[in-house]
Amino acid sequence: SSTAFSEEGAPAPNPTPIYLEIITGVVFVECILIILANPVTIVAIIKSKLSKKSHVHFLIGALSVNDFLSGVTFLLMQVNLLMVRFSGMTRAIIELSWVLSTLNTLVVPSSLINSFLIGVDRFLAVAYPTEYMKKMNVKKASLMLVGQWLFAGAVVLPAAILKRSTQSQPQFIAYPPDIYPNGYAAYVTTPLAFILLIGNALLYARVFWLYKRQSNKVFANRDQLIQVFLNLVKNAAEAMGDTPDGEIILTTAFKPGMRL
Repeated sequence: SSTAFSEEGAPAPNPTPIYLEIITGVVFVECILIILANPVTIVAIIKSKLSKKSHVHFLIGALSVNDFLSGVTFLLMQVNLLMVRFSGMTRAIIELSWVLSTLNTLVVPSSLINSFLIGVDRFLAVAYPTEYMKKMNVKKASLMLVGQWLFAGAVVLPAAILKRSTQSQPQFIAYPPDIYPNGYAAYVTTPLAFILLIGNALLYARVFWLYKRQSNKVFANRDQLIQVFLNLVKNAAEAMGDTPDGEIILTTAFKPGMRL
């Protein structure tokens, strides 16, 4: 998966098995879709200014940025690999492979951590709605994202620097995990990814269970509910006074943690 660089240059890699060609093609298409889809979400959140009003949308926007960068870096890695096949191995191509692989290994775990943070946020919103609404805001969400990137950098960069410092000659990186020392991906980054994915799945399972428990039917007096409804409409009509073209809008919604 990696090729040593020499001053004379290296021949193009051996022909790739057909199944790897198919996988590469599928990943290539997926990268294109990621690159095209995520900017739509990012632009929508920015234009509506939701990122300033809601920390949830702020976290979702950050996740879209992470996914977009992940797709861009991986797509550029595939382009760099094609350059090897057509023009041979050069020092510039090898250095570019290191830069792109390092960026990719930073944004991929950041995306997983971002997803996990959104899961934690949703769990807290449902499990502790009152405290959550008082304490959570965009500023704290920003601090969470700063911590996310610092953690990803602490996991990725020291290992990549160690691997590079032990090489007498830089090697071409075909796959992002190749920037790590032997065994690092198997014993550190891969288990970390599984922990984040499983943890996120458990959080959403808990959120679903809490939602089902809180959305159960409750008994109520029909006549009293009608009276409350009429009082609300009457109060709203009186509050409008002589306002021309007045409009009363009635909505219903589920509110996490609230049961009547």
